[in-house]
Amino acid sequence: MILNARLATFPLALCLLVSAAWGQTTLRVEVVDDTGSTFSPYLLLVGQDAAGAGTTTYPLSIDPAGGNLALADAGLATNNVAPLSINQLKPAGYNVTSLYTGQPRPVYYFNVTTIGAGAFMVFQNDGSRTVPFTYINNANPSPVTANYRFDQCEITFNSNITSGANLTSIDAFSMPMQYELFTGTYPNLTPVDQRKYYLSTQSMLTAFQNIGAGQALYKLGPATTPVKGWTPADGMAQFVRALGPGQAAAPSSLGNPAPYPTFATYLQQVVGPPAAATFTIAGNANGSGYSYTGQVQSDNHGGYQILLNNGTTNPPPPSPLPSGANVTVNLPINQKATASATGSASGALTALNVNTAGAGYNNPPIVTISPPTIFPAAASANVAGGAVTGFNIISAGSGYTSVPTVTITSPVGTGAAATAILTGGAVTGFSITNAGSGYTGPPNVSLSPPPPGSTATATANVSAGAVTGLNIADAGAGYTSAAAVNITPPAGSMDTFLYGATLSADAFSVVGVSYATLQADTNIVYGAIARDALAAINFGYVNGRYGSSSVTWYGAAPTAFPFGLSRATNDGYYNPWAAILYNNSDAYGFAFSDRSGPSPLMGLQAGQTMRITLLPDARLDSPKPYVADVQPTSMEIEWQAVPNATGYLITVLAPRGISPINVAAQAGINRFPLSGLNQATPYTFTVAATGTASSKPLISPAQPVQGRTTGTRATVTGAVQFNMAMSWSPPTTIASPPAVSFDNQTLTYQSNTQWLNNGLNATLSGVTGSANQYVMTLQDANQQVIFTNIITATFSLVAGSTTNFTVSEGTLFGNAQPLTPSPPAASYVSNGGSGQALTLAVPFNPIPQKAFAPALVPGVGYNQWVSGFTGLANAAPAAAPQNDGISNLQKYFQGLDPLVTGPFDATAADVTTDQLVFRYRKSKSITGVTPQVEWSADLLIWQTSDVTFDPEQDFGDHLQCTARVSRASGAARFIRLRVILTQARSPKGSAPQLGPRR
Repeated sequence: MILNARLATFPLALCLLVSAAWGQTTLRVEVVDDTGSTFSPYLLLVGQDAAGAGTTTYPLSIDPAGGNLALADAGLATNNVAPLSINQLKPAGYNVTSLYTGQPRPVYYFNVTTIGAGAFMVFQNDGSRTVPFTYINNANPSPVTANYRFDQCEITFNSNITSGANLTSIDAFSMPMQYELFTGTYPNLTPVDQRKYYLSTQSMLTAFQNIGAGQALYKLGPATTPVKGWTPADGMAQFVRALGPGQAAAPSSLGNPAPYPTFATYLQQVVGPPAAATFTIAGNANGSGYSYTGQVQSDNHGGYQILLNNGTTNPPPPSPLPSGANVTVNLPINQKATASATGSASGALTALNVNTAGAGYNNPPIVTISPPTIFPAAASANVAGGAVTGFNIISAGSGYTSVPTVTITSPVGTGAAATAILTGGAVTGFSITNAGSGYTGPPNVSLSPPPPGSTATATANVSAGAVTGLNIADAGAGYTSAAAVNITPPAGSMDTFLYGATLSADAFSVVGVSYATLQADTNIVYGAIARDALAAINFGYVNGRYGSSSVTWYGAAPTAFPFGLSRATNDGYYNPWAAILYNNSDAYGFAFSDRSGPSPLMGLQAGQTMRITLLPDARLDSPKPYVADVQPTSMEIEWQAVPNATGYLITVLAPRGISPINVAAQAGINRFPLSGLNQATPYTFTVAATGTASSKPLISPAQPVQGRTTGTRATVTGAVQFNMAMSWSPPTTIASPPAVSFDNQTLTYQSNTQWLNNGLNATLSGVTGSANQYVMTLQDANQQVIFTNIITATFSLVAGSTTNFTVSEGTLFGNAQPLTPSPPAASYVSNGGSGQALTLAVPFNPIPQKAFAPALVPGVGYNQWVSGFTGLANAAPAAAPQNDGISNLQKYFQGLDPLVTGPFDATAADVTTDQLVFRYRKSKSITGVTPQVEWSADLLIWQTSDVTFDPEQDFGDHLQCTARVSRASGAARFIRLRVILTQARSPKGSAPQLGPRR
């Protein structure tokens, strides 16, 4: 369990959420089984004492409330606990009707006073009355080898500490659950927060398959081990789990290559070439601030290092490293075999010794031996009384397999001679055989060079995945000292280190800090530094679009969008597993996924009710809506049809005032125009799929999406004037503070890190007795809008002479607290006079709602792609060997088979009075090509100006692209798509085009 490590990384603002309600110390946990299984699933709760400040601990305390709960105390060295079925818990005495199945489901519960590093584990019940797993001596079930379906989530709770729960999908995805948090008591439960999955189980599995991870999907094995390669044809009854990339290549599985991009290829693209990317890692952990300049580079032995230098840190004692110490994070290949060589006086290698056998070698690896070190010796002579009395060795040389000849020459003096003394292939001394005479100065001394050497070669023997021996194929020459031996690492062996990023000795090490030290204190500042660097690679921040500082990546307001949106182009160089979890759930995607975007953690308080629902595999997927066309008073919402949906529900969350809209389902792309909107205003909305089952309404969960109309926002006018101000609590120093404005009136930034109004700007007006809406906007240093929301202020007259303010609907998205006036409550003159500033009380640390990009993997170039079709008559990009008029390059661009006749999938889908909407298909795994949409009014002159593009949409096995061209007054417009090969110059005509279209 590493929950405690995660809890340490949450923004400071979340600390406001954990104060216990007065007199309440427990959390009610409800459990609902909505799987529809014939037999009640098994449940096992594992936990230990919760850690408080300093040495304080809070003892594990769970009350089953009169039911039977399987509880394992992981704080004990010895334990033996078998899970119990959920229906053995205490009944709550009421049912809930599932929105996913339409069925009434009984509610069970237990109460939690204290649990630390807790895990809520569920296991499928096959009806055999045989429990699939027993928790013995703190051994958790293995995601890699367990031949049964199980899943887990995490929870830590005590009313005296920061508490939270999360959906955990780091190691595997198997039995999805959802969390809901309520205040009050049944039947008056008020929703507070939630964490959900937005795709059905099989749709999630399809998403993993679409990134080439089919071999990470496991099905039941015939004996005791699951089998790779589950497909929908096997059925959900045979499905076991989808392994995360770290587990798929973990050491316990002998380094089987994960079906994801390899670590080496990934890092080579992210950090270079030609030079390693330089970035800054800065933050705070355990009360110690840190700031380091970093680089990721090869260690020249198949692994990588993160070098963090010129840093500042002041770790509290005791500390394994002093203040300001450089930090080096090794990403070792702990499965790589190592060997050493022994040379001989004759210069030939005499032995190769396997030092570490390694693991994961399915085939004999490549063995390389460094060339012999050969260079001549050099010396000078000493003279006294006309004779040579000794020698000075300038260079001992190397590679001598026989004694070199010593030659002594001088314009005066004769007769001197000497013999070199050889040790280990080098000259270590001289023996004078004749001192000579007549020397008035030191003579010249030269030694014959060593014989030319040759590089030795060797082969490896492999057994059971390990290197068992090395064979000298060529002993070489010139090896008078040991040579360096390098054995190629096993395929995929680095994948676990990139994708897992867990705090373990297998994943990484910090030079000078033992793993035991890191494990004993997961919040140690050096672990935090390594965490930030590893997270940057997983999110795609290194060499991405957000610059080179982790202050921008994490910690600034708001944090940067990860994965595809972090890359300059969506090249797939990030953790694709985590990207899929980010796009389709509120779950943890990898160990440090709480470093960016909305936190996967759901904060808990005493007196609340947390409901855990085990979800059915078959349920309505959530639509993925996007804003396709934006005008001053309207925007068009589009989404791809959801299987089995009979309709859709559009709900505008903010600003209020628009009633929910029911839309009938249609095939393909569904569209709905929101009209009658305010100009220059952000609208936050959701789209849910609807249906019926058992005469009960069904509805999918829905993720918020935001669009903003164009134009200019009208200023609110009325009888009350006031100044607006915002407090600002940045977690770290910000070099270029962003700008905050209300209805385009900018607040002044002060150097003391507070947003304060100086009375000269952001002077707003409002109408008494009405809900006055203002647009709050946050811009970065480049004046790009990175956060926008609506604040509603209502004013009412008090005693006929003053005005009270109430502020609502100002929730900073992702924060649980709304914006409210800070105490003491201000009074204002009601008849137009300027009043005091209204200061909003919540620290201004907004977290943006998610913004999605397709989850891609690194692309395959045209040459590599076309080489996979051996039966292709003509592999040239411009060729159309099927005589269907579609070139190989066009089929590569759209992910089509060049051996199959088929249409080029691009159509001018919509023609309106003011624009031409052009949609086309794009492969998810291409590189080195550029699509270019061109339009013409006369088929003679083609241009690319005034073409706008919607965000690319993930349609499963391909991307849907949309281009828009304006056509004022219904003017004729022709359109075409050119596909240009940019990775290499191609024959004439290799840039195919589709067109004209009108």
